[in-house]
Amino acid sequence: MPDQEGSFSLWSPVIDDDRKGCRFDARPYDFVQLSEGSSPLIRQFATCLGICEEIQEWRISRFCSSYFADTLGADTIEDRYPLAWRVEVRFQTQVPQAIRLNRPILSPRTCGDFDPTWLEAANSWSWSQCDCHVIANFLATEPQDLRSRLADSRALRMQNNCEFLCIADSVVQLRLQLGVLDLLKSDETVNQIVQEFRTLGAAVDWETSARMEAELQRYR
Repeated sequence: MPDQEGSFSLWSPVIDDDRKGCRFDARPYDFVQLSEGSSPLIRQFATCLGICEEIQEWRISRFCSSYFADTLGADTIEDRYPLAWRVEVRFQTQVPQAIRLNRPILSPRTCGDFDPTWLEAANSWSWSQCDCHVIANFLATEPQDLRSRLADSRALRMQNNCEFLCIADSVVQLRLQLGVLDLLKSDETVNQIVQEFRTLGAAVDWETSARMEAELQRYR
């Protein structure tokens, strides 16, 4: 992870189609985590993304993904599948069409504060079983176009729980939710899925995705 000051990094934000919601990933920089969240914390997250609308409700769910690993093939399962939290926020009014999410999109942005509802537990720093997600960013203009390109994907034929999100200009993010896995036993299977998407041209980790965004910006 990049070395920055602040409690959390926010990743891959996307505004919902009805423009009354926003989704993104949050990861801790320090020895803090997320639980249920608080109104001030979610307000700060939204402000960090450039959204000023009043918050109606939110939901936070914990998962792990090799997408956030600093080094694929690290020694421990926790290093190979870092924890992250999916944050879904709903607003009282629509986010105006004129508002575009603050960049970067594929690189992390820093947001301070902490979650007062989080309490350290036995599995806070050790998770051999966890809801596992595969995240892959493809160069594409529309989610449906990417669905068509991946019609023969073995991984997608085996998994029904997936999302295609248009998160940046010319970038569609595929999120494959594998469910709660015993990570030690499932490591090889998950890696095969990641490698399939890599072979198909996807950026399957945060460092490669950041380079993808930088290259796109160079040619605009």
